[in-house]
Amino acid sequence: MTEDSWMFSRELDKDELLRDITDEAKSKRVEWTGGTVRVHVNTSQLPDGYARTIIRANFRGYGRNLDQFAMHQEYWELDSNNNFENSIVTVLRTHFNAASPAGTPQTGISLGTSQLASE
Repeated sequence: MTEDSWMFSRELDKDELLRDITDEAKSKRVEWTGGTVRVHVNTSQLPDGYARTIIRANFRGYGRNLDQFAMHQEYWELDSNNNFENSIVTVLRTHFNAASPAGTPQTGISLGTSQLASE
């Protein structure tokens, strides 16, 4: 089995951050100013020419707590709503489908876990 792993991070403006975090995270009493996303992409070769790609994103939000009595925080760890991960999966699926010769199986995807399998 062969496995590759990539990690990268990207700064997000307020709108990008709010697009990609859960409603529960958005409801915190914080005036968001922006954030970062840390992305881990893991691809492993499976039998019969298939590959599995797993994408995980962790968000960190920056802003000002609206509760004046709350402890000051520099950032908040926030949960993903999977929009960011699914956008990467969509690009990967498009790439692999375009690169596949006619008659080969199309990519399979499980959106709940942001996994892509491709032959």
